[in-house]
Amino acid sequence: MNPILHISLVRVILPKKGIVYSLDVLREKILFSYPDSMSFFQEATGQVIGVRGPRYVDLGIDLTGWSDPQSFLSVFRFRKEARLIVGRNIGFWRKRFYDRVFDENQLYVPKDSPEWEIQAQMGVLRLAGIDEGSEKKSVND
Repeated sequence: MNPILHISLVRVILPKKGIVYSLDVLREKILFSYPDSMSFFQEATGQVIGVRGPRYVDLGIDLTGWSDPQSFLSVFRFRKEARLIVGRNIGFWRKRFYDRVFDENQLYVPKDSPEWEIQAQMGVLRLAGIDEGSEKKSVND
């Protein structure tokens, strides 16, 4: 999917099960897709990882799944704090309040396999405009 315009602040909510990329690699991929941006990370419980970012951000990426502990009001709070939100279709409210939603029903992998989580997170990152291949191609290629 195409990158979103005018993104300078990105907040990523990380799942409890783990993430596809390490935080450093994910930060590089976000920076490659949105060169003028700064990224901040937090757990599903709201605990900040690393530097605390500003309250309001341009892009919110929610990588959490079914097994992640989130309060009922976290969706509403996230909607208020982010200009654009990308996430998975977990629960009743996300489809309604998120701008771009990755539909996990299109995955043809058993739900209890680790591949399910990897493909779901990769799908959310693609919807957010973050490229899977962050290597810069040289002009000579």
